[in-house]
Amino acid sequence: MVFFIIALVTSTIGSVLGIGGGIIIVPTLLALGVAQGLTAFSSSLTVFSMAVIACYHHYRHQRGDLKTALLIAMGSVPFSIIGSSFNQGMSKQLFSFLYLVLLAVLLLLMFSENQLRKLPTSLYKNPIAKPLFGCFIGFFAGLFGVGGGPIVVPILFSVFHLLPKDVAATSSYVTLITATITLLTYGLTGQADFSLGLWMIPGAILGGQLGALLSKKISNRLVTLLFNALLIFLLGQQIVQLLFF
Repeated sequence: MVFFIIALVTSTIGSVLGIGGGIIIVPTLLALGVAQGLTAFSSSLTVFSMAVIACYHHYRHQRGDLKTALLIAMGSVPFSIIGSSFNQGMSKQLFSFLYLVLLAVLLLLMFSENQLRKLPTSLYKNPIAKPLFGCFIGFFAGLFGVGGGPIVVPILFSVFHLLPKDVAATSSYVTLITATITLLTYGLTGQADFSLGLWMIPGAILGGQLGALLSKKISNRLVTLLFNALLIFLLGQQIVQLLFF
């Protein structure tokens, strides 16, 4: 029941922000003592389930930039496979430390928005730029099982200048594609373990529906504030876990 609630809460938040929920699930499961391999797979499974529902609602209401999502996926798909393979044999301490570094980089991107918006428009209009960013997104999505959304959001917002609600929808499309490939990779490498997934999938489906309804009622500014607050909270949580546990 605990894992159902974790999936429900994280998927609701993830659907609203377009981050999939994996960025919250990973540190939560690690804090509960779940091994990083099972954590990454269970997170990917939950993120995939949520993303299916979220993408259906976004596509139905014509939200987001599907073309941008597909271009990013061109790079993220092969590199998510590479990232998933790196997860094997990695110590829990190294896994947690790298996750901390990722959170710090994402937070830096969000707070550097004004500086990044001064970059020449040729950078983010270049069709090659999006698949290149996709390589970075895919690797860390596969490594941590976060689905790509938490990494996509700061890049789409700060570098490609999409509005927060369009960012959430576009990120959900990327998340669905990346999470699908990550799950297949875990399955082919013998890391598929559904012991937690049986509880988390129903929570993710319900959370995806709740998040889609909530996203209609909140402003672009609130979406940005919630994402930044979440990153700060998770960064602090990860630092405490590394220092004291």
